[in-house]
Amino acid sequence: MRILVINILIATLGAMSAEAVQAKTPSFSTDQARQGENSFNKYCASCHGANLTDGMFGPPLAGNSFKERWAGRSMEELFNYLRAAMPPGLTGQINSSGYIDLISYLLEKNGIESSKEAMPVRLDVLGAMMMPGERVSDQERRRGWSPGGPISPGAVLPEWPATPNPLDNISSVTAEMIADPPPGDWLTWRRSYNDLGYSPLKQINRRNVRQLRLAWSLSLPAGPNAATPLVHDGVIFVHSFGDHVQALNAATGDELWHYGRLLGENTRPGVKRNLALYGDKVYVPTSDNHVVALNMKTGRVLWDQPVTDANPRWSLTGGPLAAAGVVIQGIQGQAPGGAYVI
Repeated sequence: MRILVINILIATLGAMSAEAVQAKTPSFSTDQARQGENSFNKYCASCHGANLTDGMFGPPLAGNSFKERWAGRSMEELFNYLRAAMPPGLTGQINSSGYIDLISYLLEKNGIESSKEAMPVRLDVLGAMMMPGERVSDQERRRGWSPGGPISPGAVLPEWPATPNPLDNISSVTAEMIADPPPGDWLTWRRSYNDLGYSPLKQINRRNVRQLRLAWSLSLPAGPNAATPLVHDGVIFVHSFGDHVQALNAATGDELWHYGRLLGENTRPGVKRNLALYGDKVYVPTSDNHVVALNMKTGRVLWDQPVTDANPRWSLTGGPLAAAGVVIQGIQGQAPGGAYVI
């Protein structure tokens, strides 16, 4: 008989300061690069080509286009991107160490020499390792490229229109806002504390619903994605399988930040049904039974609180509820003695 066990975590909403880490050039070992080469040939070469530049179905992973895309970006960003999206339809086939090996191989093929210092499977260290070069936006990168090659020397193009970032002006979420959200917001699992799941918006009705057209789409990491996206001030916060959280521009679908939880090799990703917003934070349940507070504007971890151990008998399928300055998290599972509350 399956028993529902509820354990309550009450955590203060204060932020914990993160230790500053100095940026440095990525380091990896030759052994990691060779393991990564084997994984590339097995999972990636069919799309990107055996030489990383001659694939029929994937973009080049060596040369100027790859360097320009990832210049000035951290290995944490590359690691999270690969874990969430690559190989297409086969996410989960490669473990965390395997993705580190793949990154090592890509770095080697892009002119970065190996060293005696192996690349660790640690997000804080990966976040400090930066791809050489100056970071440019996707729009700036595209302006310098066309099917016929780069523009003529001396040619001047008008400035590319800037896309407003809704995170620049996002407001803190209060208990009063969750109790009575603005019409365009969806601030908790069922929108507000009354759990009705009802939106007061009236722009779409029976007369015009047939006129709806696709504006943008985004493929989430493969798996049972069951979480309700939250919406606040033009930003969509969505949880996806494998312990990923993305902040998206609701108007364009552009990814504003991406958080990926680094799970232990023996921890299986679990289904999550919701996140929570409160103050300037996003609260996330994890598959290793922690609750994590992320900075709403950057996605950076502010605090990380274990709820119980990572024993598979426990799971956080339902997400946290934030109210009156505390975070409440339920736990599902079985234990000797039946249900209890801490």
